[in-house]
Amino acid sequence: MFQFPQTATLWTKSTNDGFGGTSFGSPSSLAVRWEDERVRFIDADGQETVSRALVWFKDADAVLEGDFLYLGTSTSTTPQSLTGAHEVRRVEVTPSLSANEYERIAYL
Repeated sequence: MFQFPQTATLWTKSTNDGFGGTSFGSPSSLAVRWEDERVRFIDADGQETVSRALVWFKDADAVLEGDFLYLGTSTSTTPQSLTGAHEVRRVEVTPSLSANEYERIAYL
């Protein structure tokens, strides 16, 4: 059984803003387990990179690459300017041994 004792703020990537940037939906809360951990991984562009944090979450498709996460609660509408908010650069989904639960990890 996975435990999610912390709260994170999630901004989902919504649309291109027309000026080469991205706009985001309203911030929402998400139950997570957040670890400030450096781990090597391959990003969406196929480049080896190092994470700033790993974030476990339960809800399927709640977090996607390009979204932003912040440990704690925030009402900011611009996650890129919020210190401590990080872009999700990879999401992995792994089934439990019994395949009745899934571990979802966001690499920031």
